[in-house]
Amino acid sequence: MNRIGFIGGSDCAKIMSNNWHDLWLVKTGKKKPDDLSYNHQVQIGILTEEYNLKVFAKEYDVQLNNFQKEYTLKWKDIPLKGTIDAKIVEQNAIVEAKHTNSFNKLNVQVDRYTAQIQFYMWLSNTDLCYFPNFFGNGSTWRCAVIEKDVEFIERLKDKLIQFWNHVDKDIEPQEGIHNE
Repeated sequence: MNRIGFIGGSDCAKIMSNNWHDLWLVKTGKKKPDDLSYNHQVQIGILTEEYNLKVFAKEYDVQLNNFQKEYTLKWKDIPLKGTIDAKIVEQNAIVEAKHTNSFNKLNVQVDRYTAQIQFYMWLSNTDLCYFPNFFGNGSTWRCAVIEKDVEFIERLKDKLIQFWNHVDKDIEPQEGIHNE
């Protein structure tokens, strides 16, 4: 998978948590991205996503469209790209479906994916994200409703500028140093 030349949604958590070095290596082509072809957690999430979205649509009595729609934006000379799982027809809202282990909690999932979700709401110009999650074998299903957080997005934008400066100018970020 090509990860060079843009910042994507899954990059945002690393950027916000100042885990820049490894991401910088990938974005500058100095390191290949991890091959997720046989990462069981990732592949199970991919395989269950369609069903998760069907369950969500039924539970919330909504229609979905724009499945796997890619949004791109060139913002301050930074190429941004994000792919949403679906959009709700009747609302200005997106859906980001996940599958996690049975020991995980919804609030932990929300914290883990906040940067990605806020990034997707910014790119898709939406106000809400529904975040359905299957836990373990799917016997537990929970959904969080997350509102756009303009203050968080502004902090994210600042970090995107800082990180992309390292990529654009090929300046290696120092590991263990608070990159700002």
